[in-house]
Amino acid sequence: MKKFTFLKGFLSLFLLVAFTATELSAQTASLSPLTPTVSVGATLSMTATATGFCGSQRNYTWTAVGASPSSVTVAPNSNSNSQDFTFASTGTYTITVQIFRTGGCGTQSSTVSTTVTVTAAVPPNLWAANGTGAIQKYTVNPVSGAITVSPTDVVIPSTSTAALAKNLVNANDPDGCLYYLNRDDNSTLNGVVTIYAVRPDGTGNGSVGTIDMNGALNDDFSYVRMGFDATGKGWILAGSGSNIYIASFVGKGVGSTLLPADINTFGSVPLTVAAPGVATEFQNGDLAISGNGVMYALANVTNGQTYIYTLNSLASPTTLTRKWTVQTGGGTFSGSVNGLAWTQSGSLHFSTATGIYFIDQATANTVSGTVQATLVPGSASTTLTDLASDKFPTQSTLPVKLGSFTVVKQGNNALVNWTTLTETSTDHFEIERSLDGVTFSTVGSKQAAGSTAAETSYQYIDPLNTSARIIYYRLKTVDIDANKTYSKIVALRLDGAVVKNFTVYPNPFTSDLKIEISSTKETSVTLKINNSLGQQVINRKVVLQTGDNTVVLSSELSTLKSGMYILEITTDDGKLTQKIIKR
Repeated sequence: MKKFTFLKGFLSLFLLVAFTATELSAQTASLSPLTPTVSVGATLSMTATATGFCGSQRNYTWTAVGASPSSVTVAPNSNSNSQDFTFASTGTYTITVQIFRTGGCGTQSSTVSTTVTVTAAVPPNLWAANGTGAIQKYTVNPVSGAITVSPTDVVIPSTSTAALAKNLVNANDPDGCLYYLNRDDNSTLNGVVTIYAVRPDGTGNGSVGTIDMNGALNDDFSYVRMGFDATGKGWILAGSGSNIYIASFVGKGVGSTLLPADINTFGSVPLTVAAPGVATEFQNGDLAISGNGVMYALANVTNGQTYIYTLNSLASPTTLTRKWTVQTGGGTFSGSVNGLAWTQSGSLHFSTATGIYFIDQATANTVSGTVQATLVPGSASTTLTDLASDKFPTQSTLPVKLGSFTVVKQGNNALVNWTTLTETSTDHFEIERSLDGVTFSTVGSKQAAGSTAAETSYQYIDPLNTSARIIYYRLKTVDIDANKTYSKIVALRLDGAVVKNFTVYPNPFTSDLKIEISSTKETSVTLKINNSLGQQVINRKVVLQTGDNTVVLSSELSTLKSGMYILEITTDDGKLTQKIIKR
């Protein structure tokens, strides 16, 4: 019995030691944000997260060392898991926090560090709101979209924010203030929104007036968004499900009061949403206005598709028209999409429940009507409700969207027709012709409308002085900054060819590529993909049936490197080609 008691006691002691060792070895800590970049004078808020500690009572010791330790100001947040730092000199610093606890579990501790890069003061170019949390300012790279200076707080808003906008410095608003709207969470505001203004340094925060968006109807809004144009006028879109209303006001800064002459509700008449778009797609989203006065409105169905609409006019707004579908990686982008804001280069940022996304102007595909979005590293957040910037580029991410591009034989001429659904800063179009589908030369040009959200039609007549069986045409769009984009290639067949046309999507592609080919009878064709050096990388035989055919390339594309390729379809009648891009 004594032996058993001894063994039992030894086993209990062993388990206690093992348990204690496990507890002591499990303590870890992490810091957020990780490896941040801030500008001189900005306040950096760090948060430490501890795991594996028994009990909730912990002690925190923060230190900051680096290029000029004496230049670091540490806020008096004694013994807290959060700490504010302000840097007066540029350089690289190391912030360290030691977390420890003593008590019934013994001594427990963990230490973690991160590197902070402090740069010369850079003006912010992006602001974000997150409901009742602080309005924050960022600095982002206008070309890549990357965050170059981590966010810092500007002000705690007076109400839960439904929208945020930034004005330019102008005669009416010499401070270039931030403006935000109240959120109608309780559906009690009967279509009336309250506008608040605050200086960029966080001072002067207060209400400047109200706007009754829908007059006697008294709808309550589930969607309220705001943005400024380059003239200093603020614009509000508000939706109640089946209706979208619009209003404008003159931004006059803090301490001002909106007068009736400052406000235009355009008769409180709902905007028309052109088919195939519908007003119910405006469940989430925002708006941004280019320097040419074209409003881009982001419309998002919760956990569904995301679209970009344009407004027909700021002078007499009546119609929203769906122009673009937002994708990510060539596939459907979904989720809750909120803010939208320009960069000075003409690209866009928008905020979601998972962070800030960047729309690169180089990804706009005028053939498919799609544009690609990518998540900005280090922007992860679950609370952002809106974005704002005071950049109004004259060149936009989405310069021209072609509605159609066709070529038909008319007598001894080729009749080239095309339409644009929207244009921004377009200078002219060049009509290019080829006999082999690869080498093109310019045969004519047309002056463009310039900047318009209205559908515009164009036509060019090209004399047919050739004995070729097939002539290839494409359209080159040239904007005022000499940037160029190309349309798809269309073939004019002078002998009644079997294969009439084909369409490729998505383009650019990531993994899968779909090719839709129309044929007047059953026939065999060869699909080839050549790289930019003209070297063949894929060769595949395909049997087409009468009518529309869909060919999917997937596993064949996995070995291709990112870059431009030429897709070539060879038939008994000739050859069709199309430029494709792998991301």
